[in-house]
Amino acid sequence: MIPGPFDNYNSTTDFNADDEDLQWSYSENIIHVPEQETANTERDMLRHLVCGGFSGAVSRCLTAPLDRLKVLLQVQGNRQVASRELGIFGMFRHMYRTEGVLSMWRGNAVNVAKIMPEQALRFFLFEYLNETAAHFFPQLIQEHPTSFKFVCGGGTGLIIQAAMYPWEIVKTRRMTSNMGVFTIFKELYPWSLWRGAKPALIGVMPFAALELGLSRSLTDAYKTRFQTSEVSWGALLGVGAFSTTVAMGATYPYRLMTCQVQAADTTKTTPTCLQWARAQWNSYDTLGDKLRKGFYRGFLANAVKTVPSSAIVWWVYNYSQHRYDDYKGR
Repeated sequence: MIPGPFDNYNSTTDFNADDEDLQWSYSENIIHVPEQETANTERDMLRHLVCGGFSGAVSRCLTAPLDRLKVLLQVQGNRQVASRELGIFGMFRHMYRTEGVLSMWRGNAVNVAKIMPEQALRFFLFEYLNETAAHFFPQLIQEHPTSFKFVCGGGTGLIIQAAMYPWEIVKTRRMTSNMGVFTIFKELYPWSLWRGAKPALIGVMPFAALELGLSRSLTDAYKTRFQTSEVSWGALLGVGAFSTTVAMGATYPYRLMTCQVQAADTTKTTPTCLQWARAQWNSYDTLGDKLRKGFYRGFLANAVKTVPSSAIVWWVYNYSQHRYDDYKGR
């Protein structure tokens, strides 16, 4: 009898796949993914959640005065904040003289309560989508690695914005009024909690795609260029600042419209995107005024807050991951 190719094969014997990173075991005709690999994946996901939430809390507490300044400058076009329209330094003086130093952190508790789960889920989803795409589309990822980072960033932004939007509108109303959080919830619940959601969802996709996609691509490029696994704090801050500046400049009109709609009187009819854009265009004569006072009102104040905030988030997120690994002995 001619021996077959499997005559000497023992079905209970473990074997290794060709890829050294994937260790498979065979027993009773069933292929199992080893428990060690699953545990590593779970630890990675936990790391993204913990480090993402921590980075958001640190950044928001450090930049809370700038965040309130940004909101007040954005909404003073349709809500009277002071007796006259103020600039950056004028608004700072107005907050300090009329409400005191602690007023600059007004609404920060709501902000931190919102930003911690938001940033945790944001980084978790971004990394998860990247890993999932690499698993199902390895060839496309290899051919277009940067493009997929932008796609995953946009998808992450859309999901997070949809999940956290009611908190965003409560935060904005808390910063621009003296009402408490529960009073605001009672006034807005249920449908006004989604006021301005359409432009917010439209604007967040390109913003998140540019911010997360650029941040990850530039960080990976730095690691490849200098053959290192740990990027310097200066480079991380620079990458975060540059990525956010590009993303904000490209999507700011949508973000401004969302903020003004959120702060508007709930008894009035909410304007559509086209109506808001037409009103801004018709309010000023020159193109410069249409952009500076209309579509990009408060842009500088927004940049003063958002750029350092995002830079701190990206630095703390990456730095804390290394410290987390050191703590876990990985």
